[in-house]
Amino acid sequence: MKVKADRLVVPLKEHGFCRGYPTYAKDSFTFVRSRSYGELYESIIVESQGSEDEAVYASVGVSLTRTVMYKVLGDVKLLDELAEDRERGWTIIRDVEKARKWERELVRIGPRRACEWAEFREKFLLESTEEVRTAVRKYLTIVEPIIDIDHSYQRVFESCDDQIVDEAKRIEVGGVLGERVYQLACLIILRHSEQAENGRSFLGCNAALDTDFTDRVKILADKLVQAT
Repeated sequence: MKVKADRLVVPLKEHGFCRGYPTYAKDSFTFVRSRSYGELYESIIVESQGSEDEAVYASVGVSLTRTVMYKVLGDVKLLDELAEDRERGWTIIRDVEKARKWERELVRIGPRRACEWAEFREKFLLESTEEVRTAVRKYLTIVEPIIDIDHSYQRVFESCDDQIVDEAKRIEVGGVLGERVYQLACLIILRHSEQAENGRSFLGCNAALDTDFTDRVKILADKLVQAT
């Protein structure tokens, strides 16, 4: 991809954005900034398609995590103002000159559109996730202090019985933060759900179908990484 994240770091930093985690796309990068009250994050997302990643497109997003979420925990909108091909939403970029021009337009338009999209979606996102956000705050309080992921994993692991450990190992909640982080979040929730959620237990849940559980894992994993 001719569009380069490194060239966007300084101009987007002036708008409060820093580098975020990539998406699942083959070649992608994101920039993220926190909303003023710290519960939501705005993002600018750049992805590409094609044999040489020449078809480049951008989106803006709002999410409960610093990682880009496309549904339930976040929402993304294609930034079609940048697209030469409005039907497909992308611009074909094969040289550096065109890439730099596209980057300048992204910096000019992206921060404002990210804010507008967040303002449009934030009320719904906050209201629909109040329960899960409250639960995650309780889990974090229970396992403090969080020094680093490995230290926290070992400490939580040692407090779990074999049933919890075996169940956590069977659960696959994928994401860009790494398997260790998601496994730690699973252990914490399975171990402490009754304490954090007024007697509710997630032991024995079907993680593949239980969005209450997976939403908690994804938000908690994100918060754990931020705390280290």
